[in-house]
Amino acid sequence: MKYYVVSLSVILLLLAWYIQEDPQTPINMEIKNIASNLVKNVATGESVAMSSVWEKQTSVIIFFRRWGCVFCRLWAHDLKQISPLLKENNVRLVGVGPENIGVEDFVAGKFFDGELFIDTDKKSYSGLGFKRFNWISVIVALFTRESRDAISRGKAANVGGDMKGDGLQNGGALIVGPGGKLLFSFKQDGPAEQVPNSKILEVLGIKVPEGMNVDQKSQPDAQCDLPKKG
Repeated sequence: MKYYVVSLSVILLLLAWYIQEDPQTPINMEIKNIASNLVKNVATGESVAMSSVWEKQTSVIIFFRRWGCVFCRLWAHDLKQISPLLKENNVRLVGVGPENIGVEDFVAGKFFDGELFIDTDKKSYSGLGFKRFNWISVIVALFTRESRDAISRGKAANVGGDMKGDGLQNGGALIVGPGGKLLFSFKQDGPAEQVPNSKILEVLGIKVPEGMNVDQKSQPDAQCDLPKKG
């Protein structure tokens, strides 16, 4: 049985090598690429320019792959560890998703302690050059050690997850100062990649309180409430 599993893995890796991801423009994290793009505020339904997110204050912006993605829910949940520090330092925490599908469950699950927006036309995702998988490469990516470890952590943290929506889109993160000064950018290569909390605080110049481990891996808590079925 082990032989067949190994053989299948090798075949998938070879296919992924021959069948490349969708062609993308080179990553070019320039704020001007997305400043005028419209995003919809999940809470209010209002459409605003992306630039309004960082117009008046420093913002940490996470571009999630999709709302039902276990890796995205886990990243959102991990960010709860530093959200009080961000608020204390007047830093805005923003999450962006590429579609409407699954956003209600994401909100109901209370995974993210920040504002949520939807890039319904994916203009910001394409403008920032975020990677897209093909069906073979995404399957291979799910079997990496990083992905398997994240899936295990997701189960421990009770974040759930589903297969709804565009599973081929990858995301990333921006940290932008007031008026649009780019302080930091990150593009996911694998679906489970995320920016460590300590790195976010380092870029922002926020000192970690003594004895606080901001990169401690998420554990189940009362604020991660999966929507009830039925």
